[in-house]
Amino acid sequence: MEELEEEARGCYWGKIQLSSENFVKMTLIDGCFIVELFKELEQHNFIYAPSIQRWMLPTLRRDMIMLENQLPFCVLQKLFELKSNSVESNTSLRDQALQFFTPLLQRDPTLNCISKEVTGRHFLDLFRSSILPTGEEKNKTSDSYKSTESKGMETDLTNTMRSATELGEAGFIFKKGKARLLDIDLEKGRLNKRVLKIPPLYIDDYKGTLFRNIVAFEQCHRECKPYVTSYLFFFDGLINSAEDVELLHHKEVIHHSLGRDKDVAKLVNSLCKEIAYDGYESYLQKVVSDANNHYHSKCAKIRAKLVHHYFSSWVVGISTLAGMIVIYLTLIQTGCAVENHSVTLLACMKHGILDPLFGHFSFTFTEDEREGLKSKLASYFSRLFNFTSIKDVSERLKSSFITSQKDDETNQEYQSKKT
Repeated sequence: MEELEEEARGCYWGKIQLSSENFVKMTLIDGCFIVELFKELEQHNFIYAPSIQRWMLPTLRRDMIMLENQLPFCVLQKLFELKSNSVESNTSLRDQALQFFTPLLQRDPTLNCISKEVTGRHFLDLFRSSILPTGEEKNKTSDSYKSTESKGMETDLTNTMRSATELGEAGFIFKKGKARLLDIDLEKGRLNKRVLKIPPLYIDDYKGTLFRNIVAFEQCHRECKPYVTSYLFFFDGLINSAEDVELLHHKEVIHHSLGRDKDVAKLVNSLCKEIAYDGYESYLQKVVSDANNHYHSKCAKIRAKLVHHYFSSWVVGISTLAGMIVIYLTLIQTGCAVENHSVTLLACMKHGILDPLFGHFSFTFTEDEREGLKSKLASYFSRLFNFTSIKDVSERLKSSFITSQKDDETNQEYQSKKT
């Protein structure tokens, strides 16, 4: 340990106010405890350790993942090698550590195969490296955004993701991804819809501690790209209310044990407070930009308004469909009635009025000309007087005759009084 003291001190930021003897003693005791703990857990499939009680394991995981409690991996590796010389071990320290911290995210081992190249400076860095996106997803950074701008394509300047409710109204489909935690992808689906594939995220009381320590590590270390920070800002925009959590939970994207969806939304929104963040450094920048561009398209906007106002729930949707059916049937009934009245009116105009009239001018027009003129005049009179039926014609003639009689009587009475 004395040989590794200088290297171990160089792993910490700032000067450590401990003597050489105390520093070596601290790292030796802490390192031996971790190595022995992993040894006991390995013998019992990392379910429990005989030397400690079961309730202590979650607390140990949370304390050992904190940034201020990290030990240099080189020190732990040296102690592990010394221990392995006396006791046979089938797994490496790296594999034991990853298996020990796996319950923090409840990852499925069959879907999250961790490459042998994953390493770290300490446990927190090792755990962070195990959840980073794959090589293809890492390349989707601001370079892809710049290349899109150079091609003259329209891009959305906002770096914030729309909420899940808004995206759902615009036709986005959420699906459970089957890759690493940070592997988020946006694909084109059927009928010009967009499919957002997100690996499931399990949220409990300890998740806030885990993500805050990883974000603090990414903010402090100059060689770390903000992958987890970008991931949290993505979810910060995606979740704004309990309704968003409910939708993602229904799609098996989010699982939680906090009791209320409102508490989940509050926890996710609190993780990104007062954090300096540049959206163009995000590996999810292309996903966010493409999603926002599709959301602002004309078809998506129309669909979002219709769903928001007329199909927000199944009750409102059924009422809207019923109203549309009633309007459609009313229009059909009105059209049929107008057509029948028009035929009756034209027959009345032709045979009752125009036939006697054109009988006096039979020597002037041919038979075809008379029929054509009668049809045009009948149509003209129907539009002019707005006649709808024979009954309407008779009623209007009767009312006009009565009105004229009343006017004559009024004039006669006035003249008599005047004389």
